[in-house]
Order: sequence, then C-alpha cells, then structure tokens
Amino acid sequence: MAVCQSFEVRREPVGKRVRAAIVLADDPGGDPAGRLL
Repeated sequence: MAVCQSFEVRREPVGKRVRAAIVLADDPGGDPAGRLL
C-alpha cells in the first residue's frame, strides 16, 4: 500500500477481488506515464 494510489478489496460470491492502482514514472522528475488500471 505504500507505493499505490488506491487499494480496494471486494468480496465476490466465490473468493475476493483485489484492485491496486499504481503510477509509473518515465523520467527521474517523477512525471506520470501510462494510465491507471
């Protein structure tokens, strides 16, 4: 959880669904690249 923007756990009828959103930086300045999944 220290490196993600958001973290979510949902109960499903069978098991659970875990979702984590992270940001990738494509340069040392920390500008975000890509998209949230």
